[in-house]
Amino acid sequence: MKKIENSPFDPFVKWFFPQLLPYVPAWLSANGITIIGMVASALACLSLYLTRWSPWMCLLGAVFVFVHWFADTLDGVVARARRPTQLGFYLDHFGDALSVALIGMGIFMIEGAHFVIGLVIVIFYLLLIISGLIRAELTRVMELPVFGPTELHLLVIALLIAQPFTDYGQPISWLPAIAGNNGWLTLALGFDRGLTMLDVVGIVVIGVASIMLLIEMIITINRLAAEDRQ
Repeated sequence: MKKIENSPFDPFVKWFFPQLLPYVPAWLSANGITIIGMVASALACLSLYLTRWSPWMCLLGAVFVFVHWFADTLDGVVARARRPTQLGFYLDHFGDALSVALIGMGIFMIEGAHFVIGLVIVIFYLLLIISGLIRAELTRVMELPVFGPTELHLLVIALLIAQPFTDYGQPISWLPAIAGNNGWLTLALGFDRGLTMLDVVGIVVIGVASIMLLIEMIITINRLAAEDRQ
């Protein structure tokens, strides 16, 4: 299967991670690295849940999100350098879906955030993953978007690091007419309390993800329909 990377970080990833291969012990398989990444995503979710008692747990959550990204990137490099397996393929893709769910829900367990926004983001992201896997299976080409896993991880890490310093657990103070307790967006969404910075970013992500999913569906349907006619 051909894989097309569009991430601006792809040249760095392809240069840096192969340099780590001599330091990966023989007993640590690509599947083991994948499992480490899955465990890190679960620990990130737990850390973010614990932020209701201490906002500084956001920083620990950011560390675990970074560990997940690092493991998720390294496992493929190790697998290709050694021997890819069917179990590895399963763990890699299942781990991606599981980690999206855990980290996505964990972010919106942070004090003040609206959990339902996290659930909607998880649903849209999983739909994008499913659509991409189906298209890759049919066309034998897997094309990743410009704003892919690396960029998403970096965005999440930046948001988590910023949390303890930005109106933590409270509606964002600089958009009261929109996101405050009586802001028009808050009321339009039917929420009984104002929107935090995470909520506003999450709503933007939902909008972008819905557009991406629609475009993905249209392009895929037109491409496959044209191939069927041939």
